[in-house]
Amino acid sequence: LPRTNLSQEENDLIKSKIAKYLDDQHNPINNNSTATITQLSNSSSIAKKATDATKPTTTSTTTTDYNTKYYIPTLSYLSGLSDIICHHKYHCYTSMMTGNVIHLVASLTEKNRKDVLKLSQIIGCYVTGVTY
Repeated sequence: LPRTNLSQEENDLIKSKIAKYLDDQHNPINNNSTATITQLSNSSSIAKKATDATKPTTTSTTTTDYNTKYYIPTLSYLSGLSDIICHHKYHCYTSMMTGNVIHLVASLTEKNRKDVLKLSQIIGCYVTGVTY
């Protein structure tokens, strides 16, 4: 049984009811009991107290609806803004490695070693950060 605030007598009573149920189920000759385990737990206030003590308590908050309403659009805007700023200033993307890979391949075909080195380092740092 899980640890609850039941007394030793209440725990022993629950254990004896479960043992009686299991004995009735495994002994087909003397199967006078037709109760199921849910009926045993519902018939006793002690068992009800034990099951209520193991249920997690939940609390409802109404402010989460307001906070999550603007969460995804705000993050999308900030991600796009950082990409625009970094692309204009450094000619690379901060969160879209696909664009960096396309620029890397274009720089490889143009044999632009400076851009190849810069974009390789950016992609390498991104992969290292995602890995760890």
